[in-house]
Amino acid sequence: MDMNVAAYSGVPLFDSHGKALGLIATLFANRIEQPEFIESVLQIFAARTAAEIERMRREEHIKYLAYYDTLTGLPNRELLMDRLHLGIAQASRSDTQLALMLLDLDHFKAINDTLGHPIGDRLLAEVAQRLNDCVREGDTVARLGGDEFVILLSNLPDSIEAGLDVTTVADKIRDTLAGDYHIEEHCLSISTSIGIAFYPDDGETSDTLFRHADMAMYQAKSAGRDNYRFFSAALNQAAVERHEIESELRQALAREQFELVFQPKVDIIHNQVIGAEALLRWHHPELGEIPPERFIPVSEDTGQIIAIGHWVFEQACQAAVELWCRKKTCQDIQTMSINVSPRQFRHPDFLRHVERCLADTGVNPDCLEIEVTENLLIHDYEEVRDKMQHLKALGLHISIDDFGTGYSSLRYLQQLPVDIVKIDHSFVASIDTDPANAAIVETIIAMAARLGLKVIAEGVESRNQLAYLRVQGCTICQGFYFSEPLTRTAFANLLAQGLKTRSTA
Repeated sequence: MDMNVAAYSGVPLFDSHGKALGLIATLFANRIEQPEFIESVLQIFAARTAAEIERMRREEHIKYLAYYDTLTGLPNRELLMDRLHLGIAQASRSDTQLALMLLDLDHFKAINDTLGHPIGDRLLAEVAQRLNDCVREGDTVARLGGDEFVILLSNLPDSIEAGLDVTTVADKIRDTLAGDYHIEEHCLSISTSIGIAFYPDDGETSDTLFRHADMAMYQAKSAGRDNYRFFSAALNQAAVERHEIESELRQALAREQFELVFQPKVDIIHNQVIGAEALLRWHHPELGEIPPERFIPVSEDTGQIIAIGHWVFEQACQAAVELWCRKKTCQDIQTMSINVSPRQFRHPDFLRHVERCLADTGVNPDCLEIEVTENLLIHDYEEVRDKMQHLKALGLHISIDDFGTGYSSLRYLQQLPVDIVKIDHSFVASIDTDPANAAIVETIIAMAARLGLKVIAEGVESRNQLAYLRVQGCTICQGFYFSEPLTRTAFANLLAQGLKTRSTA
C-alpha cells in the first residue's frame, strides 16, 4: 500500500515508573520543516496519553482486585454473590434449578502449618485449576478465602436430573482432587468435604442457600470427610437444635445446671467397688435431661469444653476427697476417673489447672485417673507425651478410654506413660454373640497383660458378658450390671453398704 509518506516524527510513551508503554507518531506527506516543534507537541500528547493509559490500567486492576482472588485468579465472594443473585433471577424466570456447592479442603491447615504458607498457597492455586476443569463453561468456581471454595451450577433441569448432574460433578471433583500434587520436593495429597443446596428446593435466597450448603458441608465432615452431602429438612432441624444447645450451653455453668454422677468400677474377683468414673449430666429446666452425646461435641467445637472441663475436674477432686481420699492409706486407695477431652488436654493452662486443683482440694493424686481417648494421640505426639509425663510426675494415673475404636498404636502404648486401657462398651455389648468382637476383646486383654497395663471393661450389662471377661483375665468392670451412674450421696451409700444386689460370681 502506497501511503505517500515523506517523513514521520514519533516519541515513546512511558509510565510513571519509566516503563515503556508504546509509541506515538505522526506521518507527513511532505518533508518536516520544523522537527523540533513537532517533537515538542508530540511530547505533550505522549505524556497525556501515557497518563491516561496508566489510569485505565489502574482502574482495571482495582476492578480486578474487587472481583477476583489474586492467589487463584478465581472470582471472589463479591463476584460470586453477583452471579448467584443473577442465577437465582434467571432460574426463577426459566423454571430451572441452581446448585450451590460449598467445598472445604480436609486437613489443609496441617499442610499450611507444617510446610509453610508458600507451599499452601501453591497447593490452593493448583486446586483452583483442577476445580475449573470439573465444571461446564458458564459455571462459576469461586474462592471465598482460606481453603473454602464455591461452585455455582446454573440452568439445571428438574430436581431428579439436577441431583444426578450435581452428583456427577461432585464425584468428578473428588476424583480430580485426589491426585498427587508435586510442589517443590513435596508430594502432597488433599481431599474435600462438599455441602450442596439447590434453588428453589433448599432456599430461595442467597443467604439461605449458603447457610444450608454450610450445614450439609459440616455433615460431610462429620461423616468422615472426603465426601459430599445434600441439604435436607432433617439436617436443618438438627442444626436448629444444635444452635439451641449451643446458646443454652453458654449459661449452663453459671446457672448451675450441671451435675456429676459416679459409675462404680468393680473388682470382679473380690466383688468390691474400687473406684468410680465421674460422668457429666446436664439438667435443663425446659429442655429436660440433655445427653452428653448431644452437648459434649458442641462444647468441643465452641471451646466451652475448657471451662466445663475445669469445673468437672474440680468437682471430681472434691468428690474424691469426700468419698475416700482423706484416708490416704495405700492398701485402701480407690480411684476417681476423670474424662479429659483432647481440646482441654491441649489447652496451655491444663497442667496449671490440675496442679491448682490438687493444691486447693488436698486430694491424693494417687486417687485420680485421667481418661483420654485414642484420638488425642493423632496430633502433637511430643506435646501429649510431655504432658502425660508431667501428670505422672504429679502422681496421677492415665488411662486410654474407648480403646480399639480410634487410632490404636502399640508403639504409643509402649512409649507413653499409660497405666490402663478401657475396652469400649461397643465391643463388650456383643462379646457373647459376635465372635469378631470377642476376639478383639481377648486380644486387647492379652496385649495389655504383656505390656503390664490394667484393663477395665466398660458397659457390662449381663452375667454372660461378665463370665466371658473373667475367663479372659479382665478383673475390673463397670456397667449397668453392677449399677447405673449414681449421685454423690447414693455412691457414698453404696460404698458403705457394698455390692449386695449383684454378684460377680
